[in-house]
Amino acid sequence: SLLTGRFASRSAGFQRLFPPGGPGNIVFNTSIGPDEPSLAKSLQELGYATGVVGKWHNFLPGPLSDEVDREIPENAAITDPAVARRVRNRYELALKTLREGYGFDFVDRINIGNTERYRPEAIRGQNLEWHLEGALDFLKQHHHRPFFLYFPLPVPHGQYFDLRHLNPLATVGGMLDKAPQVQPSRESIYQRLDAAGIKDPRNAMAIWMDDTIGALLKALDSYKVAENTVVLFISDNPSRGKNSLYEGARVPGLIRWPGVVKRGTVVDSLCANLDVPATLIEAAGGSPPDGMLQDGRSFLPQLKGKREPAGWRDQLLLEVHNTRAVVNRRWKYIANRAPGRVLDRMSGDAVKAQAEKRGRTVGWSGGTMQFNALVDFPGYFDADQLYDLESDLFEQKNLAGDSHHAAALAEMRRNLSRALAPLPHTFGEFKTA
Repeated sequence: SLLTGRFASRSAGFQRLFPPGGPGNIVFNTSIGPDEPSLAKSLQELGYATGVVGKWHNFLPGPLSDEVDREIPENAAITDPAVARRVRNRYELALKTLREGYGFDFVDRINIGNTERYRPEAIRGQNLEWHLEGALDFLKQHHHRPFFLYFPLPVPHGQYFDLRHLNPLATVGGMLDKAPQVQPSRESIYQRLDAAGIKDPRNAMAIWMDDTIGALLKALDSYKVAENTVVLFISDNPSRGKNSLYEGARVPGLIRWPGVVKRGTVVDSLCANLDVPATLIEAAGGSPPDGMLQDGRSFLPQLKGKREPAGWRDQLLLEVHNTRAVVNRRWKYIANRAPGRVLDRMSGDAVKAQAEKRGRTVGWSGGTMQFNALVDFPGYFDADQLYDLESDLFEQKNLAGDSHHAAALAEMRRNLSRALAPLPHTFGEFKTA
């Protein structure tokens, strides 16, 4: 959605798995294809140099999928030339694939998926300095012309952790001869933590990320292009509710554009990641292709301090797993409508959980429930959920069964049907074949 401006269920890869006219279960399977329009391609057409550095988790075909390379034992020695060669070949193939059809002129320092899946074990773990070095190289080559850099950071991923076990020479492309010296040292992070009286060493990850971003901003200053460069810093999920439609669908977004956006500007429009392409393309002086405008729209006027354009959305559709939701300024309605085989799996797990005196583990996707969803959100297993975000921002009290809110529930159900109408798949009683 961030790169195409479209809902994930419009993905061509997803529609091959779940043909239009039937239901669709969104579980890390909405790949982007090289034939799809994208933000990078649109900016290329406007004369921009385009680059990607960091974590690519939109999946790639065959041996570049998010699966481990089982040809390499976990405990294999990366110093073995044959192992090092296989690691390097896989990495080079990933770069080659991303350079062909995805709209990027510059592709470097890429993690395909999560590094904990890589073999051998010695190359696992994040390396922000390595990624940053690639990003700085892109700026060095292209700062003299219009440029677009997509820099998806691999941290924080999971809970924060102490960085000191990470090898600064380890990358998914193999071992470095020396660690890049492109930002404050990792050792200095702990010195700053101590000076601030912060005892938990896991907080180092946030400072590590800040140092990376700070170095990138300093490079923009040094090239004297910061004034007219849009820097958009957003997250794909917050700490609670990842991979769900609860808080997992509410993320921070920060923008720096000194020549255009005034300090302290707050945009409270209902915006989403799928609005980013249209916004940046308009900022670059272009018009998004029709495919992007199916779902996303530009919030550039709001950034410039203007009112919402006429016809701006009054609600936003959310989708993941066998779950769909609509949210407006006050209410969020979540509907779970899983097919029978998933409901059977969930029911069987519930019976086993009771017998074994454990928590339930099978969620609405039919797979393992992730990220403390049931712990953080008591209504997780309710088929219909209504939350008043004015009084219950953390979505703890499901009001769907409260007669006092029957009218709001009925309205939000109608809104969900309206939001699903243009999309290709069915969903329970809200959109039928």
